[in-house]
Amino acid sequence: MAFLQRKLGELTARIDRARRMLGLARSRRLDAARQRDLEDLLARRHRWLGHPGFPQPSFANARLIAVGPRGHGNCIVLLAGAGTRVGTAFHFARGARNNILVIGARARAPRKVDFLASHGLVVIGEETAGLMSMDIELNSDDGLVSIGPRCNANGTSVILQGVGQSLIVGEDCMFAMDTVIRTSDRHAISGPDGQWMNPPADIRIDPHVWLGEGAFVLKGVHIGTGAVVAARSVVSRNIPPFTVAGGAPTRPLRSDIYWERSSEPTLNDSARWRDVADKLENAAA
Repeated sequence: MAFLQRKLGELTARIDRARRMLGLARSRRLDAARQRDLEDLLARRHRWLGHPGFPQPSFANARLIAVGPRGHGNCIVLLAGAGTRVGTAFHFARGARNNILVIGARARAPRKVDFLASHGLVVIGEETAGLMSMDIELNSDDGLVSIGPRCNANGTSVILQGVGQSLIVGEDCMFAMDTVIRTSDRHAISGPDGQWMNPPADIRIDPHVWLGEGAFVLKGVHIGTGAVVAARSVVSRNIPPFTVAGGAPTRPLRSDIYWERSSEPTLNDSARWRDVADKLENAAA
């Protein structure tokens, strides 16, 4: 019986995904009370929301699509202007409830989201700048993954572990293939006195950051605006703004740099990002 139930669940999940990919999934308009609830939830978990480079999404005229086992409250929220075709592959652990994936206007949905706990929140900002080839796994309750507007990922793995932990990414970030971001070491290490030596910790990636191919971002780090992480680097310490960092562990290689998506320099937005960095630094002071 358990085998048949599992197979039926897998078949139902495939049918639901096919309907979402074709834009045929049933949706309903969010009422005003639910809009306020979502805005309040995001504001509580996202300390930097509303600061430069971390814009507040609008839930006005958003629509909701239920996903996963019926009655468990898991859903997709499509903000105004978001496409109706959502090809994300979902996996829900038994008992996972009230998890939400929010997709912004003209944004691409992540490739895969595993909700292995409850009350998780994943937000993909508007106007994805290319691919959003990202696999996201939330292992603990009350997690937040917030990806800012105009970001892209070409093969990124995000693993969020630890109750209430968060990954916050500012706008216009670019993640190359085989990049990994984790808020924990996955396995606990204790000292002789039993003290937990490697607890999980939040990660903050400021606007306009480029993670090179194979970069590995570890728990508790802050990567400043305009920074570049070299390929195959292991980020275990903070990186200042407008700095190229590389190595395992990373160390600053060059400061006062500016990168852009174009193949040749234009410096068109350099002043803008430096202004954003200054304002974030003042807000943190």
